[in-house]
Amino acid sequence: MFSPGTPDLALRMVAFLAGGRPPGDRVFRTVLVDTSHSGASFFEYMGTGRQPSWQRFEEFYLSFARLGMMPLAGDIADINAARPASLVIVNPRGPLAGDETECMRDFVSGGGRLLVLDTIMNSGSIANEMVRSFGLGVVARPMAAMGGGPKTARARGVGRRPGLDPVLEIVGGETMLADSTGRVMVARAAYGAGEVLVAVDSYAYSEAGLGRPLQPASAYESCLPRYRALFHLLGRLR
Repeated sequence: MFSPGTPDLALRMVAFLAGGRPPGDRVFRTVLVDTSHSGASFFEYMGTGRQPSWQRFEEFYLSFARLGMMPLAGDIADINAARPASLVIVNPRGPLAGDETECMRDFVSGGGRLLVLDTIMNSGSIANEMVRSFGLGVVARPMAAMGGGPKTARARGVGRRPGLDPVLEIVGGETMLADSTGRVMVARAAYGAGEVLVAVDSYAYSEAGLGRPLQPASAYESCLPRYRALFHLLGRLR
């Protein structure tokens, strides 16, 4: 339903059958999901026997619709034309043009929200290049170096992949979520009239963490803590 180009067609088909006009009373907040710098797939429909992947985010993309938002696939350059409420970039990769950096700053300072998700498995990440000017950063540290400092929140099944070392941690901004070791996994920073959110590890919100669309209902049960954490995070974009 929320694949590119489908919503308007579906709404107008229903309106035609009902003998009325396309519904225009309800306003959806548009979320622009960047595909030019996201090292992720949002629309690759699965075949039988395919192994879950940390680079596929179909369920993540559909979750915007579940929260009453309208996801739109595009590029950072589409911000002015699409006029979204939020911009989302998953597993950011470069290169990033100078005008794109300025475009993101203008978008956030004008009241927009930017969400950047990354993972230690995203080699060549440009997350720091994207969020540096907002006072945020992402660093890789060995798990052994992570202390058991004070916890601001508990991840409840979100984040660290068992046996993965090193891990990512967010520095700067205001901590919104930390794991049991105190590692900051979600942080925010106000910028002008808008807000920037950075989250690690995106693995938890990929097909490998959330499962795949159209799976049996029983398969979702083990993923519920991750879905709750995802909905809480995406709720900041509404």
